[in-house]
Amino acid sequence: MVTKRKTEISLEIEEAVALRTHTALLVHCPVCRKQMRMVAANDAAIMARLSAREIYQLVEAGQLHFIEDQNGLLYVCSDSLEQQRK
Repeated sequence: MVTKRKTEISLEIEEAVALRTHTALLVHCPVCRKQMRMVAANDAAIMARLSAREIYQLVEAGQLHFIEDQNGLLYVCSDSLEQQRK
């Protein structure tokens, strides 16, 4: 007589994501007229739980303060981003 064995394997995976940004600048915001933390557009999207496209649309609409660096990368004023989230 042949006996059959059944083996059950359970696997539990826990994942944590930490955003550690090195793409933040402390520079003069032209709209706030003071030193502000400026974050890269992609990091701003993650912080605001928006898509990068939505961040660019808010910039185009004048709802977010921004600067561009010498390479053309967009940085968003953290204060205007916080005001947008409220």
